[in-house]
Formats: sequence, C-alpha cells, structure tokens
Amino acid sequence: MTEFDFWKKISLLGGELYIVGGWVRDFVRKVKPKDKDYVVVGLTEAEFTESFPEVLKVGKKFPVFLLYVDNKQCEVAFARTEKKNGQGYRGFVAEVNNVSLLQDLARRDTTMNSIAYDLKTKALIDPYNGQADIKAKVIRAVSVRFCEDPIRALRAARQAAEFDFTITDDTLELMKQCKQELLLEPGERFVAELNKALKAQRPSKFFYALEQAELLDVCFSEIANLTNIKHFKGNSFTILLEKLDEIAKLNNNIEIRFAVIINELAQTEGSFDCAKGLLVLKRFNQQLRLPKRWLDIVEFLLLTKEKIKMLNSITDSDEIVDILLSLEKSFVSVQDLSDFLVVNNVTVPNFIENYKFIIEKLLDVKGSMAPVDLPKPEIAKWLRKEQIGKYEEIVLKENTKVQLRETEK
Repeated sequence: MTEFDFWKKISLLGGELYIVGGWVRDFVRKVKPKDKDYVVVGLTEAEFTESFPEVLKVGKKFPVFLLYVDNKQCEVAFARTEKKNGQGYRGFVAEVNNVSLLQDLARRDTTMNSIAYDLKTKALIDPYNGQADIKAKVIRAVSVRFCEDPIRALRAARQAAEFDFTITDDTLELMKQCKQELLLEPGERFVAELNKALKAQRPSKFFYALEQAELLDVCFSEIANLTNIKHFKGNSFTILLEKLDEIAKLNNNIEIRFAVIINELAQTEGSFDCAKGLLVLKRFNQQLRLPKRWLDIVEFLLLTKEKIKMLNSITDSDEIVDILLSLEKSFVSVQDLSDFLVVNNVTVPNFIENYKFIIEKLLDVKGSMAPVDLPKPEIAKWLRKEQIGKYEEIVLKENTKVQLRETEK
C-alpha cells in the first residue's frame, strides 16, 4: 500500500492522516528523514482495524499499530491526550476519543517534535514555532507539562548532543524537576539514551546538559563525582568531556567511546588504575545493566592498556604475543585499540602498528605442525613456544634491517 492509498482510504472513512515526530523534524532540518510515524484523527479503533485488518496492534495502554506503507513497516497511532496518574514514563492514562491533532501535538515534549505534516495539503502544522527553534538550533519545552515524563529530560540532553542544539534556560529548569522521578526509572532507559548520545559528533553535550540540569548525579553518579576532582583545566569532568569529543572525531564505535569514559573514571591521583577501572565498570553494569558487548570491549581495552604500559621493552615476547593473540580473538580492531591508546596518551607500540603482518606469521604456526609423537597435553605449550619464537624472529629481522640502514648512512 502506498502512502497516497493509505491517506485516501483514511479520508474516505472520514478521518485525517498526518506524519508526526522525528521524520517531520528531520525534514525541517533538511537531513534525510528516517522512519515515518503517522497519526490518525477522527476515526475509532474499530473503524480503523475493520478497514485495515492487516495491522498489528502493539500499543497496550493506547492504540498503536504497525502497518506496511510504501513497503516499510511504520507506526500508526491515534491522536491522544495524556493525564498523569502515577510516576515515571508509564504513569499516564491516555484518552483517544474525539482528540484533535492540536491536542495531540500539545502533549509532546519539545517544539521541534510538535510539528505535523498534513498529507492532504502538503503543509506543515506548527502551533509551537518548532521550525523557528530548529532554525535557531534550540531545544524548547512545549509546556510546563514537560517534566511529567522524566525520560524527556534524558531525551532533551541526548538530542542536544545528537543535533548540536542548545537547551533553553526555561527547559533546563523543567528538566531539574525530573530529578526525583528519574531515580525510579530502570537502568535500561538510561542505557538507551546513552547509546544514542554516544553516536553524536559531540557526545560531551549530553553529559554537559545533564550537569546543567543538575541531573548528572542521578543519571551517572560516577561521572558526576569527577566535577569534584580539581584540575588545572577546571576539573576532571572537563577533561572527560574533552577526551570524549576527541575520540568521537577518531572513532565511530560507541563501545570505544564508552571505554574512554571508564578510562577517565579509572584515574587515581592522575594515574591509570586498571583495577579501579574494572570496578567502576562493574558498578556501572550493576546500576544500568550494560550490553555484554560493551562490557567485553571495555574490559579488553583496560586490560590491554595495562599490559602495554607494563611492558619493559619490545622484547617482552611472551606478553606481546599474548596481546596480539587476544586482539585477534576480540571484538576490537587494531584501529579501535590505537585510537583508544592515542586519546589516553599512550604511545601505540610498533607491534600494534605492524599487527597485520605479525599476526599472519603467528597464525601460520598451527598445532597440527607439532611433532607427531608429542602428547596432546603438550601441543598447546609447543604451539605457544613456536609462536613466541616466530615473533622473536620477526623482531630480530627488523632490528637487523634497521642496523643495516644505519650503517649505510
């Protein structure tokens, strides 16, 4: 079914159809819009489902349906109002009978998210001047009811980072009122917004906005503690924000960006403390229930950084082979590790810079090449010894080449 067919069918039933939400916001921002969300006005749920029997209902507290439009699965909701009757983002009762589009837009969080696209007139309906705020690059609450849903505060901070917008002072004041209810929100909600914020070009703005709104201690207490650690640039929180934006310029992987946060929290009197970092990571996970991939990658980076810092020289063959083989088995690329080290002021060792060449040589040595009379329990020891020998052979050759070049000079 095409969008035109969808609109025409709704119109014939006596209803109205609008596009709302992020698609409209991005359309106004002149960036490629993503998924479309539709709002239906003037129909009952029974009328809608009778005419569109293929829809899948997913909303429990109010009607939300999934429907394929232009070969894409889209959300279709009914215009609704909301009345707060409890705590948190679930503490609402919805009303969908005889609700107008303007009433629906009035319940939304910020002006830039309260614009609708009329599929009949092809015009934007913008009762709260969201277009002007988008042009000015500001995030502004639609009304004082903003703080009724505490997750809106997190979303505003995230979108400040995502779009490089500034949050207005009155909206920051409303965000401050979300503090107590945010304490009741499950960790998954924080991780969801953190995940999106870390994808931004300037993820620091997410944490800075939370700090401005006096919510940082509620959302990420470990990070909030950095504001109390003095530094010649201000405090350790400032340093974290600088490093976070620095890694964002180098690396798009959110796990690597998150690892930079944990690394900064692992400092003890200015020095890296791996054990402290692992403990901080554990506490983060207890509070927020982090994705396993995040945990695995951050733990690997912290431990690998510690091993590299502890190396006495390039000839610490045993430890270096350990690092190379661990890297080969991990989710982390050479570029990921290098970027992480650079941002945290650790020189990238030669064996990492030449990883591809060295690891190919190490993996050329296989257990199947062990002497046939060697007992099975001894094969692993033999393999490791041979791989270390192969690495030392590579180093010897490279050192000889360097010496020859120096002699020729």
